[in-house]
Amino acid sequence: MPDLSDRQREVLAELPDTTPGVTRAAVGEKLGIKPTTVEYHQDKLEAKGYVFDYERDGNTASWRIAT
Repeated sequence: MPDLSDRQREVLAELPDTTPGVTRAAVGEKLGIKPTTVEYHQDKLEAKGYVFDYERDGNTASWRIAT
């Protein structure tokens, strides 16, 4: 596993590897951070080799770890 910050580990732990996924808002609410902060950490995780997938339902995207 690449070197991850504590917050990156927390965000990663909240993202399922199965469908359905979760919204960034739901992850942020659970961790007490904003959805944009979740997005920031997802971007950093992607730079470290993690791959995410999402399903869109109207304006809402549900994220999960791609397998």
